Amino acid sequence: MYGGRGLCSPCYYREHRKEHPEQYPTTPLTLSPEVAKPVGVNTQCGHLDHDHYAQGYCVNCYMKARRLGLLIPARPKTQINTCGHPDRKHRARGMCGSCYELWRLQNSVPGRKKRPKKTT
Repeated sequence: MYGGRGLCSPCYYREHRKEHPEQYPTTPLTLSPEVAKPVGVNTQCGHLDHDHYAQGYCVNCYMKARRLGLLIPARPKTQINTCGHPDRKHRARGMCGSCYELWRLQNSVPGRKKRPKKTT
């Protein structure tokens, strides 16, 4: 797509920027204190001169810690069944598959004893 004068859009705007520098401020915009988001501090890596990225790390240290497996997981990978069957795979609501199905059938519409039939 052309921006004008037979130039592609990036080239046109580059030329326009050179011809009219007053329309393109060179100083970065600053936000008022009530609009600005709170900035985190790099407490884990100690690089206070770098921007905060996540979990107290700058970008480089966060990626390195992620590769090494040093980060705190957001949620546990496996859930433990509280239904009394810790050896079975977790299904939902802290129960294994068979206990969850019994619970679901008991707590569903009154009078229903079976699963609804699949329609094809």
